[in-house]
Amino acid sequence: MARQVGYAALKQIHTELLNVQRLYVDSAPLIYFVEENAVYLDKMRLIVRIIDETSLVAYSSVLTLAEVLVMPLRRGDKRLVHAYREILLAGDDYELVAVTPDIAESAAAIRARYSLGTPDSLHVASAIAKQCDAMLTNDRDMTRVRELSILLLDDLVT
Repeated sequence: MARQVGYAALKQIHTELLNVQRLYVDSAPLIYFVEENAVYLDKMRLIVRIIDETSLVAYSSVLTLAEVLVMPLRRGDKRLVHAYREILLAGDDYELVAVTPDIAESAAAIRARYSLGTPDSLHVASAIAKQCDAMLTNDRDMTRVRELSILLLDDLVT
Protein backbone atom coordinates (compact mmCIF):
# COMPACT_ATOMS: atom_id res chain seq x y z
CA MET A 1 0.00 0.00 0.00
CA ALA A 2 1.35 3.41 -0.96
CA ARG A 3 2.16 5.88 1.79
CA GLN A 4 0.01 8.97 1.77
CA VAL A 5 1.76 12.18 0.86
CA GLY A 6 1.15 14.81 3.50
CA TYR A 7 0.20 18.44 2.94
CA ALA A 8 3.79 19.61 3.48
CA ALA A 9 5.00 17.29 0.71
CA LEU A 10 2.24 18.42 -1.64
CA LYS A 11 3.11 22.04 -1.01
CA GLN A 12 6.84 21.40 -1.43
CA ILE A 13 6.39 19.50 -4.70
CA HIS A 14 4.18 22.29 -6.09
CA THR A 15 6.72 24.89 -4.96
CA GLU A 16 9.67 22.97 -6.44
CA LEU A 17 7.92 22.66 -9.80
CA LEU A 18 6.35 26.14 -9.85
CA ASN A 19 9.11 27.75 -11.90
CA VAL A 20 10.04 24.67 -13.91
CA GLN A 21 9.04 24.85 -17.56
CA ARG A 22 11.09 21.86 -18.71
CA LEU A 23 11.61 18.84 -16.44
CA TYR A 24 13.93 15.97 -17.25
CA VAL A 25 12.77 12.71 -15.65
CA ASP A 26 15.45 10.13 -14.85
CA SER A 27 14.73 6.40 -15.08
CA ALA A 28 14.21 5.67 -11.36
CA PRO A 29 11.23 8.02 -10.80
CA LEU A 30 9.55 6.60 -13.89
CA ILE A 31 10.09 3.05 -12.58
CA TYR A 32 8.64 4.06 -9.20
CA PHE A 33 5.53 5.40 -10.92
CA VAL A 34 4.90 2.63 -13.44
CA GLU A 35 5.73 -0.21 -11.04
CA GLU A 36 3.80 1.49 -8.20
CA ASN A 37 6.62 1.64 -5.66
CA ALA A 38 4.89 2.05 -2.28
CA VAL A 39 7.43 4.56 -0.96
CA TYR A 40 7.30 6.95 -3.93
CA LEU A 41 3.98 6.32 -5.68
CA ASP A 42 1.99 9.19 -4.17
CA LYS A 43 4.77 11.70 -4.86
CA MET A 44 5.06 10.48 -8.42
CA ARG A 45 1.30 10.57 -8.95
CA LEU A 46 1.31 14.21 -7.93
CA ILE A 47 4.25 15.02 -10.20
CA VAL A 48 2.62 13.22 -13.13
CA ARG A 49 -0.61 15.12 -12.45
CA ILE A 50 1.30 18.41 -12.53
CA ILE A 51 2.89 17.38 -15.84
CA ASP A 52 -0.54 16.44 -17.22
CA GLU A 53 -2.36 19.56 -16.05
CA THR A 54 0.17 22.34 -16.62
CA SER A 55 2.37 23.65 -19.39
CA LEU A 56 5.38 21.88 -17.88
CA VAL A 57 7.12 19.78 -20.55
CA ALA A 58 8.71 16.50 -19.48
CA TYR A 59 11.75 15.01 -21.20
CA SER A 60 13.65 11.79 -20.90
CA SER A 61 16.21 9.97 -23.02
CA VAL A 62 15.96 6.98 -25.28
CA LEU A 63 18.45 5.63 -22.75
CA THR A 64 15.59 5.66 -20.22
CA LEU A 65 13.60 3.34 -22.48
CA ALA A 66 16.56 0.93 -22.59
CA GLU A 67 16.96 1.09 -18.80
CA VAL A 68 13.31 0.65 -17.79
CA LEU A 69 12.61 -2.27 -20.13
CA VAL A 70 15.38 -4.56 -18.85
CA MET A 71 13.59 -6.15 -15.87
CA PRO A 72 10.15 -6.46 -17.51
CA LEU A 73 11.76 -8.15 -20.52
CA ARG A 74 13.83 -10.43 -18.29
CA ARG A 75 10.66 -11.44 -16.40
CA GLY A 76 8.60 -11.74 -19.58
CA ASP A 77 6.18 -9.11 -18.25
CA LYS A 78 4.50 -7.93 -21.45
CA ARG A 79 2.02 -5.77 -19.54
CA LEU A 80 4.83 -3.74 -17.97
CA VAL A 81 6.72 -3.47 -21.27
CA HIS A 82 3.52 -2.12 -22.82
CA ALA A 83 3.01 0.35 -19.95
CA TYR A 84 6.51 1.79 -20.36
CA ARG A 85 6.14 2.00 -24.13
CA GLU A 86 2.79 3.76 -23.77
CA ILE A 87 4.17 6.39 -21.42
CA LEU A 88 7.44 7.04 -23.23
CA LEU A 89 6.49 6.48 -26.87
CA ALA A 90 2.75 6.85 -27.32
CA GLY A 91 1.80 9.37 -24.65
CA ASP A 92 1.78 13.14 -24.87
CA ASP A 93 3.60 13.73 -21.59
CA TYR A 94 7.19 12.86 -22.49
CA GLU A 95 9.50 13.88 -25.27
CA LEU A 96 12.30 11.37 -25.71
CA VAL A 97 15.73 12.80 -26.46
CA ALA A 98 17.94 10.89 -28.90
CA VAL A 99 21.60 10.50 -28.05
CA THR A 100 23.36 12.57 -30.71
CA PRO A 101 27.11 13.07 -31.18
CA ASP A 102 26.78 16.50 -29.49
CA ILE A 103 25.04 14.95 -26.48
CA ALA A 104 27.68 12.20 -26.33
CA GLU A 105 30.48 14.80 -26.29
CA SER A 106 28.67 16.82 -23.65
CA ALA A 107 28.22 13.63 -21.60
CA ALA A 108 31.96 12.98 -21.77
CA ALA A 109 32.67 16.47 -20.42
CA ILE A 110 30.07 16.02 -17.66
CA ARG A 111 31.53 12.62 -16.78
CA ALA A 112 35.02 14.15 -16.56
CA ARG A 113 33.83 17.13 -14.49
CA TYR A 114 31.57 15.32 -12.01
CA SER A 115 32.85 11.71 -12.03
CA LEU A 116 29.42 10.37 -12.94
CA GLY A 117 28.95 7.12 -14.82
CA THR A 118 28.25 7.16 -18.53
CA PRO A 119 24.46 6.59 -18.26
CA ASP A 120 24.04 9.38 -15.69
CA SER A 121 26.24 11.70 -17.75
CA LEU A 122 24.11 10.98 -20.82
CA HIS A 123 20.95 11.79 -18.86
CA VAL A 124 22.42 15.10 -17.66
CA ALA A 125 23.69 15.99 -21.14
CA SER A 126 20.25 15.22 -22.59
CA ALA A 127 18.58 17.46 -20.01
CA ILE A 128 21.00 20.28 -20.76
CA ALA A 129 20.54 19.85 -24.52
CA LYS A 130 16.79 20.34 -24.06
CA GLN A 131 17.40 23.35 -21.80
CA CYS A 132 15.64 21.70 -18.87
CA ASP A 133 15.30 23.77 -15.72
CA ALA A 134 15.40 20.74 -13.45
CA MET A 135 16.01 17.02 -13.36
CA LEU A 136 13.89 14.65 -11.27
CA THR A 137 15.95 11.74 -9.98
CA ASN A 138 16.69 9.79 -6.86
CA ASP A 139 20.40 9.51 -7.55
CA ARG A 140 22.24 11.53 -4.92
CA ASP A 141 25.41 11.58 -7.08
CA MET A 142 23.55 13.86 -9.49
CA THR A 143 23.49 16.64 -6.89
CA ARG A 144 27.09 17.44 -7.86
CA VAL A 145 25.81 18.76 -11.20
CA ARG A 146 25.54 22.56 -11.31
CA GLU A 147 24.15 23.18 -14.79
CA LEU A 148 20.55 22.52 -13.76
CA SER A 149 18.52 22.07 -10.61
CA ILE A 150 18.47 18.49 -9.29
CA LEU A 151 15.27 17.42 -7.53
CA LEU A 152 15.69 14.29 -5.41
CA LEU A 153 12.51 12.39 -4.58
CA ASP A 154 14.02 11.39 -1.23
CA ASP A 155 14.47 15.06 -0.33
CA LEU A 156 10.81 15.87 -0.90
CA VAL A 157 9.06 15.88 2.47
CA THR A 158 6.65 13.04 3.26
